[in-house]
Amino acid sequence: MTPILEKIGFNKSVQTTLMQLFFDKISLLMSVIATMTNAILIYPEQSNHLKIIRINMSHLSSKEFTPANIAVLTVSDTRNESTDTSGGYLVEALKAAGHQLTDKQIVIDDPYKIRAVVSQWIADDKTEVIMITGGTGFTARDTTPEAVSVLFDKQVEGFGELFRAVSYQEIGSSTIQSRALAGFANNTVIFCMPGSTGACKTAWTKIIVEQINAQHKPCNFMPHLGAK
Repeated sequence: MTPILEKIGFNKSVQTTLMQLFFDKISLLMSVIATMTNAILIYPEQSNHLKIIRINMSHLSSKEFTPANIAVLTVSDTRNESTDTSGGYLVEALKAAGHQLTDKQIVIDDPYKIRAVVSQWIADDKTEVIMITGGTGFTARDTTPEAVSVLFDKQVEGFGELFRAVSYQEIGSSTIQSRALAGFANNTVIFCMPGSTGACKTAWTKIIVEQINAQHKPCNFMPHLGAK
């Protein structure tokens, strides 16, 4: 393009500015294409030439829907089965999505009781997903993160980050008081979310329902579950 600009009569400074504008527009276009095709852009040092590398993540998604075996735990000092709206919501939501409920329990805010139930599910060959609601705040009785995180083989940092980002759109800066977290233990994925029904709905509809759907692209958690 530089010879063309020279023929038109632009000086070096104008040529450089126009070339940079052209390259910026091309970069923007290529970024859009990359986003749509699961690719990444490589910018070699000292070069204005773009390289596109296609990332094949098809092995992390499937054409077939596979029901997950899910256990639900409500952590609360006051709720019972008739007043447990958050746990009840999660049970109904997972069933409506085609998944299977393996167990549901309510335990008080005691780290050892929480850990005992979750450990049993982690060791259970049937349970692939554990959803825990309650105990993620900052009161003296909120100990779910401390009780569960020590059981993780790997932590899913992105869950808490994404939950708070999504929740910010709903409750503003108050979301900073949520210690939502997730992790893997013995090929079981564990999601810990706040105790309110609204928070459970946010976590399920915005994050969990997609990540435990084998058909969700480009990737989901289903290939990592089971085989204990």
